[in-house]
This record gives sequence, C-alpha cells and structure tokens, in this order.
Amino acid sequence: MSLFLSCAKQKTLNMKSHDFGKQPKRIVWMQIAGFQEEHLAMLRFGLPGQAAASEFPMEGVDCIGKMWNFNLYKIRPTPLESSLSQLMGQKNIKNSCEDFTKKPVWKYFEELDFATGIFESGYQKNHSLLSSLKCQSASNLFQDTYFWKMSGSNDKNANKFHYQGREQFNPGEIYYDKSCQGKDCYASILNNVKSVWNRFNEKKPNSLFIIRDYSYYGALKGKKILKAREILIGLNKVFQFFSEELNKKKETLLILTSASPQSFEFPTRGDQWAEFDRNGKYILYRKNSLLSPVLVKGAASENFCGLYSENDLIKRMIWTPRSGFSIFVK
Repeated sequence: MSLFLSCAKQKTLNMKSHDFGKQPKRIVWMQIAGFQEEHLAMLRFGLPGQAAASEFPMEGVDCIGKMWNFNLYKIRPTPLESSLSQLMGQKNIKNSCEDFTKKPVWKYFEELDFATGIFESGYQKNHSLLSSLKCQSASNLFQDTYFWKMSGSNDKNANKFHYQGREQFNPGEIYYDKSCQGKDCYASILNNVKSVWNRFNEKKPNSLFIIRDYSYYGALKGKKILKAREILIGLNKVFQFFSEELNKKKETLLILTSASPQSFEFPTRGDQWAEFDRNGKYILYRKNSLLSPVLVKGAASENFCGLYSENDLIKRMIWTPRSGFSIFVK
C-alpha cells in the first residue's frame, strides 16, 4: 500500500496540483511601484461581510518570493531604478542614459521569437521607460516592441488607441490613450488592458506582456490612501483577468513584482480601522521596504520562490531544470 501511494503521489505547489519544469509560452508581468503584499488588507478587510476567494486573486498565487531592493549605488533606489534592475538584470543602475545601453528582458525573448508589449499607467515623463527616448544610445530599445501609454499626448500626430477601438498595432510604435485628457483618463486600466491584450495576443503564439503602474505609488507618496485603495482595486481586477486567462491556457506565467515598496502601519483597533476605511486616517508612514514582493502563478512559477536580488529575476524567467540558464542570458 505504501509503495502504491508513493508512486501515485501528485506533485503540488502551495497545496495545488502543479506541473514542474513547464516552459511558459505567454508571460504576463505586472510591475506595481509601491506595492507590498500587506497592502491587500485594504481589500480584504475593507469589504463588507465574508468575501469570496475569487475577490482576492493575488492571494491564490502558486509562489511568493522576495527580492532585495537595492543596487550598487543606493539602498533604496527610485521606482524607475528598481524596475530597471529587474528589467535589465543589472545592479549597475545609475539613473542615466547608460542604464538603457544594457540588454532588457524583451530583447532576450525576441531572440526566442516572443512578441513583446509594454503597457504603462500613471507614469510621468521622468519615471517612464520612455524617458530613454532622450538618449541616443537607446534609439533601438523599442524597435520591435509594442508600447501603450495610458496618458494623453500633446503631439497631434501621435498614435492613439481606445479600449472600444479595433485598430491594429505595429511594432516599434508608441500609442497613447484617446480617453485621457490632462491628468484624467475616462477608461479604466482593466478595460484598456483587456482591449490591448486581446488584439496584441493575436500576433504570435509566444508573447511577453509587461504592465507597469506608477499611479499607486504616486497616491501612497501623496498620502492619498483612499485613492491608493481605489487604484489597488483596479489592479486586483487586472490580476484576476489574467488569472482567468491562465486557467484557459496552462502554458502561461503570471508575475507581479513591486518597485520601491511603501511601508506603513495599519490601525490596531476596530473603531480606528472603521475611520481608516471611511477617511484614510490612522496610518503611520514608514521608509521604503528593503524587500520587494514577487507573486507568481502558472508555468515555471516554482523558479520564483525564495529570496534573491532584483537583478536575478529575468534569469528565473528563462531558467529550466534540464538546461539551466538559457544561452541567451549572458
């Protein structure tokens, strides 16, 4: 009997069935500046009654890891510097044009015949990956990449997209949201991401889709806690959408990482929590955390368990148990 049970034992991860060593064909990577997993308390304890498990898809991940949030020059880098360490696989980030001379993750995947799309929300000029456009050395950085920015543009000739549109996208082009006027966008991030994803995903069977959000970090830094919770609710819905996509196609990897995670203390008593829930009071703000969370679900998610540096992230995206690191990672 013991021999039979040992042979029939099912491989699991986080108490769920899991196929180890499976190479993902679709990778969705959400970078949320300022996020900490403890912030999910704003969703869990802010909802009336007992919420269904489906309302907290970020809690249903296969693996949770932690990344040291530092580089060669700073213990607490800015969100852009931190995210560049993750995207470039480098600690040598100086917040200069030299940063964009390094090979980003999408260049590795393009060599593996992956199409790459990048969607940015809430980023101002100096915080966006598009800040690289001022650098001559980065002229080819987005040459074969699809790029959408959830903001308006002062350039009348700029490419535009709309979540209700059917326009097709071309690699190497940057598209701005038609619904954004000034600082306000009438379309939600969920509607925009779903629309863009469905059209982008038709391009190739293999794809890397990066969603970068700065609005959550901006709300936390401005101590607008109720605004931050509203943004987190929207990002939670985006994560839920891709969790459902993952259930349709198992060869999908869903990653959520943070940059410059913001630390704060929640209220300790029920009456103070009720006041926090209504008006955002009784919050104690702390320095940025030295550790950034990594929440992962789907194919190859076992690679992301543990404690490691931010620059090790892309190696874990390509590593396989049979061949070790891919030949494309130098």
